[in-house]
Amino acid sequence: MPARECLTLPFERDLDQRDDRVGERKAEQAEQRAEQDLRAQHQRGRKVDRAYVDELIELVGLKDFASAKPAQLSGGMRQRVAFLRALATERELLCLDEPAAGLNPRESLDLNTLLLSIRKDLGTALLLIEHDMGVVMDISDRVVVLDYGKKIGDGTPSEVRNNQAVIDAYLGVAHD
Repeated sequence: MPARECLTLPFERDLDQRDDRVGERKAEQAEQRAEQDLRAQHQRGRKVDRAYVDELIELVGLKDFASAKPAQLSGGMRQRVAFLRALATERELLCLDEPAAGLNPRESLDLNTLLLSIRKDLGTALLLIEHDMGVVMDISDRVVVLDYGKKIGDGTPSEVRNNQAVIDAYLGVAHD
């Protein structure tokens, strides 16, 4: 028996199991919404191109998991399913609200690679709202920085990185 389980009270174990069921239900609902999105596109006269969907599955790194249900995937993989759903709509602009939230450093690097691929391979513009400055600086052509709703920086990542107001508010030190 793992040490964590030995130290877990039965009540906590019940909560963990309930959380697992809630997570599974949410994943199933997301899968149903994805199917509805594709059906709606088809009903609007847009034929779903299976080759394009396969290309997206490979692009987002889900090729080995294509037949899995979202509930069987890790949180990071579920995030990739969300990207897949958004990309399948063939939008010109993808708006992302804190996509790096909860990711470890390795996952953040993988996210950067994925976002750069989306821009390069699909020509999709990205609007990113993110607090992880590493992600922002690595993938952005232009950065606008807000501090309590007030714009304090606007420019290339290099310009913003050296903007004293941004340094004071977010970065803490100048990076040369």
